[in-house]
Amino acid sequence: MIKFFRKIRQRLLTENKFSKYLVYAIGEIILVVIGILIALQINNWNETSKMKMKSISYLKQFKGDIESDTIRLSQNIDWNEKTLVHIDSIWKNLSKEGDLKNEDKTSFTTYHKRLILETYFVAEKSTYNLFLSSANDIKLDNSELQKELYRYYSFELVTEKNVEQSLQLYQHQHITSSVLENVLTTTEGLQEINITNAGLDLNIEALRKNKEYLANLRLKMRMTSGQNGHYKNKMKMAKKLLASLAKELNQ
Repeated sequence: MIKFFRKIRQRLLTENKFSKYLVYAIGEIILVVIGILIALQINNWNETSKMKMKSISYLKQFKGDIESDTIRLSQNIDWNEKTLVHIDSIWKNLSKEGDLKNEDKTSFTTYHKRLILETYFVAEKSTYNLFLSSANDIKLDNSELQKELYRYYSFELVTEKNVEQSLQLYQHQHITSSVLENVLTTTEGLQEINITNAGLDLNIEALRKNKEYLANLRLKMRMTSGQNGHYKNKMKMAKKLLASLAKELNQ
């Protein structure tokens, strides 16, 4: 093709047809420009296609992370609800008059086992962190979905700092030690792990008058209930976001 155009140029010059040669040269320049523009457009299409594939990959990874979040949130909510049931059973035993029967004391100590443990939730942020680090290289087509993702992870960051860490700190410093000291290291509490003659007998009457123990029991109930409220709000956000991600991926 190049040789063909070169021959045409040479023939026009040798025949001294300058005007025709000028028209031909302009036409050739136009063809070259059109070729460059087409090449640039193809390159843009390729880059757009690559960006789209990256976006889809991120969306799928976000979906997987948030699905994992909903599973752990569901487990934590279930754990906390059972903990609240156990606390309610403890209060019922404390509200009875006189001492408890031996079988009731066994149940009473068993209810306290759950109180020395706590739930903790941190959203899976591996994809989110990668997305932030590549923010200059990739943007999601759906700006509202991108804002929804930012809100989800921003809410999680605030919750983790203001709720989860505070609850863990108070749990370890006060509630766990109170339950261990007053219930789980008594004779009845230690019998459940096959340790005998190593503790004082469980004194229900003394527990009813123990202000620190009662305060920690009430606080554990409030903390668990409040934490579940945060988990349920987080679950709503996660499910809403999963619906948005599914819609975007199905387009």
